[in-house]
Amino acid sequence: MNEIFGLTVFAGIASIACANVYNEVGDTGDLPGTAQNVGSGINVIAGNIDTSGEVDLYCVQFNFTGNLQIDAVEAVGFTLDMNLHAFNAAGNPLGANDDGSSMGDSFLNSVLTIAITPGVYYFGVGDNNTHATDGAGVLIQDNDTGIEDPNGVLGGWLYNGSRTGAYTIVFSETSVPAPGAAALLGFGGLVVTRRRR
Repeated sequence: MNEIFGLTVFAGIASIACANVYNEVGDTGDLPGTAQNVGSGINVIAGNIDTSGEVDLYCVQFNFTGNLQIDAVEAVGFTLDMNLHAFNAAGNPLGANDDGSSMGDSFLNSVLTIAITPGVYYFGVGDNNTHATDGAGVLIQDNDTGIEDPNGVLGGWLYNGSRTGAYTIVFSETSVPAPGAAALLGFGGLVVTRRRR
């Protein structure tokens, strides 16, 4: 009985990674009103930068509280210098990254970790030196230095990239357990530890 209870607790908290892929349909827009709505339950987006200076923006729903890691990775055989931008539902900047990755080449790929709560978020990708601006063209988020104006609202982009190609965006969530769940995990660990004696 104790062994089953301990295993049940750990199985309920452990997550199994499986890819739920969304493929870009045609060419997504670069602003919230034209972004493709991915919905929820997706952890990989596969897309393509079709023209020089293009930014692809996606609207994604998340239903957890915790840290979200986002990796933007160029596809094999392409030389995109991935730039990654994140925004909340209102279009306010949450962070950006130009160089760094937990998946492959840290010079050509990008990684970003943000704290989120359940809701809608926007993620934009483009080639090198892609910066977010408001509707008047004022910089709100730089691809290298990050947030310039936390109250700015996404309304345009400054592009310097010239390359095209395929990419993937990978979402990895790290949920913050509720206090009761954390206590239950500790109790489950004690049960398993005690059973081994």
